[in-house]
Amino acid sequence: MAIAFVFPGQGSQSVAMLAAYAEHPAVAAAVEEAGDAIDVDLAALIQNEEAVRQTENTQPAMLAMGVGVFRAAAPYLPVAVAMAGHSLGEYAALVCAGAVDFAVATRLVRRRGIAMQQAASDDAGMIAIIGIGVDIVDNCCDETRQDGGQVWAVNYNSPQQTVIAGDKKSLDDCCRRAKAQGAKRFVEVPMSVPSHCPLLAPAAASMTEALSAANWSQPSPPVIHNATVQEEKDIASALQTQLTQPVRWTETINCFAARGISRIYECGPGRVLSGLGKRINADLPHVPLASSSDIGAL
Repeated sequence: MAIAFVFPGQGSQSVAMLAAYAEHPAVAAAVEEAGDAIDVDLAALIQNEEAVRQTENTQPAMLAMGVGVFRAAAPYLPVAVAMAGHSLGEYAALVCAGAVDFAVATRLVRRRGIAMQQAASDDAGMIAIIGIGVDIVDNCCDETRQDGGQVWAVNYNSPQQTVIAGDKKSLDDCCRRAKAQGAKRFVEVPMSVPSHCPLLAPAAASMTEALSAANWSQPSPPVIHNATVQEEKDIASALQTQLTQPVRWTETINCFAARGISRIYECGPGRVLSGLGKRINADLPHVPLASSSDIGAL
């Protein structure tokens, strides 16, 4: 059986996410290891509702959870054919594929979170638009920008779910256009920054030196990158580009299917990616590993 691992990003975190894996000490060990790398009590931070929502904290916490769940589950599963991560989750994929040291990645995502927070304004956010096609959402964003707004489609999550990011007035204007075009639901994404759009260009620029200085190896298995939906030899450049370019998740899952992958395992808290996967390709099973019982069932 050809399998792939995928890793969720921000939005899947919760104060109970570490407790969900109480029977698998590998997860707690990964959280402790990541905390040591950045000199933070990450386990305590995860259980603080206000702290875990802050981007600079969420990023190392979610990285640690993804790596820990992979370490707990991998011994019970075949060797993966490929990996991918949604946004921040791409770092967990790269760690688990042997492309970068875990401690190095933890320090990078901590710095990434701080850079993103510094580049963002209090007047920005992200909203998931559900029930209309991606082309319609793109057009709504284009029209809003033509009227002077700042809003972009940033996560192509499924054929009927696209996340937009920008300043709050532009988000409201774009959502009004989308509603007129038949959008059924609008869900605010629990993010304190407008990810994957040009507003984060300062954050991308500030990450150049740190990403270039890291010791990268070619991942095995290959990691499919968010912005290009392909394997990338220059990983540092791909991760910098990722900050200002949309996450092309629908294409990523279709890429897995084209490679003959027959099952996808989601390594991390929640079931967001598994839910999206069913909407992208109902014939490609997704298995969430969202708790100790999920891992125990392998």
